[in-house]
Amino acid sequence: MMGGDPRALEDPLQSLFELSREVSRMARWSMLRIYVTLLFLLFMVFFALLLLASVLASGSVGGALVFLGLFVAGLMAIHTTWRMRGLFRTYLVRHAAINAARKQPTMTIPEGETPAKRFLAYLRNWNDAFRALLETSPEALRTPGSLSGLRQNHRFDAYVFDRRFPRSRSYMLLVREYAALPTAKDVGRLVAEVEDIHAKWKVMPSRVVMVTVRPADDLSDEVYDMLVNGVDAHGGFTRFQVAIESADGSYDFIPLVPELHGFMP
Repeated sequence: MMGGDPRALEDPLQSLFELSREVSRMARWSMLRIYVTLLFLLFMVFFALLLLASVLASGSVGGALVFLGLFVAGLMAIHTTWRMRGLFRTYLVRHAAINAARKQPTMTIPEGETPAKRFLAYLRNWNDAFRALLETSPEALRTPGSLSGLRQNHRFDAYVFDRRFPRSRSYMLLVREYAALPTAKDVGRLVAEVEDIHAKWKVMPSRVVMVTVRPADDLSDEVYDMLVNGVDAHGGFTRFQVAIESADGSYDFIPLVPELHGFMP
């Protein structure tokens, strides 16, 4: 990509993958620059605030307006830089997920008594962070179990709830088995349950998995769009996923969420 005419392509598809790899490398260096820039901006805003207070104490209105302008401009620059950080981070995670999906072999269904237990065994095999959590905090896993909400208890075929302080460090995963592919009403009921659980614990599940075995019908377009686009439940965003146990002994996930190093499922 560096040098020459950026419009010149030898193979459009191969050029797309090369562009993705190059932007990923540049994004990692850019993240470091962003953190340095944020540090500089924070110092600038801090000193602008000190100078503003000093000028106000001296009674200089003109000087106060100048430093107030610098303070506001610094806050706007911090906000813009922070959003840019989020953009780069989202790109890096998406690029890593695409690479993981391309390299990951067929996801064979492991041994287990129930679909929920087989899915948990799959996560243990493919996600180091998840396996480490269950080894250090086995009490966080219930198969099956009831999780209380603000209004009522909600029963799942399996769930993981690791409560920590502050709440932002807590982790939750919900798994429920279905005899057929879930409908829009099934997803809607799950969303309401998630909202009720969040109302009590102030923790959103990282993933809500609906496991089904060899369904005879197809997933409706409405449910497919809900799963792919994500569900914005009251209280925050959570990923809903259908895990289908196919007849050939492999999983079919909608949507596919590759297990990445350092990321909980």
